[in-house]
Amino acid sequence: MRWVTLEKSFRIVLFVLYFVCCPAESLFANELKLEPALSLAGGYNDNLFWEKNGKVGDAVVKIHPDLKLDYRSEVSHISSLFSFDFFGYADEKELNDIKSAYQLAGDFQGSEKWSSEIESSFIKDTTLDSYLEETGRVIRREDHDLYKIGGTVAYAMFIRSSIACSYNYLNSSYSDPDFFDYNQHSVFLSYRHRMTNEIDTLSIDPAYSYTKTGWNNTENLSLSMGWTRKLTEVFYARMMIGLRHTVVSYDNSSEDDDYQGAKALFDLTWNRAERIRIKINYFHDLRTTVDGDVINTDNVYLKYDHSLTYYWGVGISGRLINSYQLTSSVADKSRTIYYQIEPHVYYHLTETSSLIFYYRYQNSYDDSLKNNKEVECNSVWLEFQIGFPVEL
Repeated sequence: MRWVTLEKSFRIVLFVLYFVCCPAESLFANELKLEPALSLAGGYNDNLFWEKNGKVGDAVVKIHPDLKLDYRSEVSHISSLFSFDFFGYADEKELNDIKSAYQLAGDFQGSEKWSSEIESSFIKDTTLDSYLEETGRVIRREDHDLYKIGGTVAYAMFIRSSIACSYNYLNSSYSDPDFFDYNQHSVFLSYRHRMTNEIDTLSIDPAYSYTKTGWNNTENLSLSMGWTRKLTEVFYARMMIGLRHTVVSYDNSSEDDDYQGAKALFDLTWNRAERIRIKINYFHDLRTTVDGDVINTDNVYLKYDHSLTYYWGVGISGRLINSYQLTSSVADKSRTIYYQIEPHVYYHLTETSSLIFYYRYQNSYDDSLKNNKEVECNSVWLEFQIGFPVEL
């Protein structure tokens, strides 16, 4: 039933995007790009169930088709991505699975002063995928559905100043009835001022969010200040820091818990001479676990790619997540530290196809456990990728 509801929601979003972002007068002056792609990979994972002792390893095959669509007209832009992952295991047949992800986004310039954006996404994977990347918590493998939808309306008050209002809805659900599903409503306001150098923008961003699980409700109020620098497609940097006040109420208690804390965000993308690509993402914010608990999370992601020649290239990516309970007492913080390192080598066979070999090391340390606090996992992959770009 949940899948049917989500499918209907996506049809509604697509319908709205088509008629809002693609007005009739612009349909004859547009650009439409289709980018079908396919990747075939084979690999081996030495610890499928994240066990300290009695590790179970297996060979696995992955088939990944996806389709990117990009529509652009004088006043609107729509982009979408539809992708699937088919996993097949040699011995552990019960792990054979199909994962999917859908993304849909559009923007519309109504006039010189008014503009709007809308975006929606749906991810169907397991708790060892997107949930792990957000929280850093390693738990038993269960199906996980993550649905997001949101929109923004912006108004340019002056030549260099604008205000915007955004609303986002998030729903996270699990196949295990012992896990707590939750939904979240968020409202953001933003005032932005572009500096005279035309590349720097300052912002003030108040925000409010309400998260409901099966046994508690969390209200979060924050105020942040931000700075953004953009130099075409070569360099982009964004930094935001602020304060937050959090109130957690419980279904079985009349007492609420109040917490004060900070939030931060940093994004950096740098493409140097089309040979070196650097990407850095960091955030410090709240996340919700499968137990319905709200936790503090420091999440860092790094990626470096270097094209050595026209054909050959190397790179490395990594993620570090430090998460702990939402509490004012340092002694009560049961920390979980997760990190992942992934070096890779790639070879371009043609302009649209390549061969990639990568090794992934994952490590989880959970201070709340009495025994077997540290668990690690190794995997190797050889992947072939090919794209079929089409312009209509």
